[in-house]
Amino acid sequence: MAANTVLRFSATVQDETGLKANVNSHLFIDSAQTVAATDTAFSAWISALDAITGGQVVRGQWTISPALPGGIKSAPVAGSEVQEVATFDFTQTGVPYHYGSVVPAFLESLETSTHKPDLTAGAVAAWITLLTTAPVLGGSYTGMGNDALAALSYAFLATRKHRRGERAVSFTRP
Repeated sequence: MAANTVLRFSATVQDETGLKANVNSHLFIDSAQTVAATDTAFSAWISALDAITGGQVVRGQWTISPALPGGIKSAPVAGSEVQEVATFDFTQTGVPYHYGSVVPAFLESLETSTHKPDLTAGAVAAWITLLTTAPVLGGSYTGMGNDALAALSYAFLATRKHRRGERAVSFTRP
């Protein structure tokens, strides 16, 4: 067994005035570890954190950051802009709410002549099918409440504001 995968533990601590702050710990672990083993280590971390903070731990999560797979783009497509997004809204099983999956820098080649996402394009259809076809890892893709995504309800193009990033890219001094 060898360490080959990045893992991050994070928690949010709230003080008596209601202010919140985050704490993170980064790990480098063996990818063969199980979810149960990771949860056990996370519980130990949260308990140790709780013992040294006067605040209340109100949220915790762990995130695995595996290496990116080969064969993906090595550079952005010319003209791509992350504020040009497509939003795919899905119905969810058991609840009346939709869940929106936002794709930044949506390819203009996947838009129709009327500036809508082309739902018949192969890559778009594959994205929709991937998110709505279970099982994946013994479960399914879900919305925020863990309700499985059922079907695409609608999609649209929107512009998101990334003012800080836009400023950083375009900032210049005389």
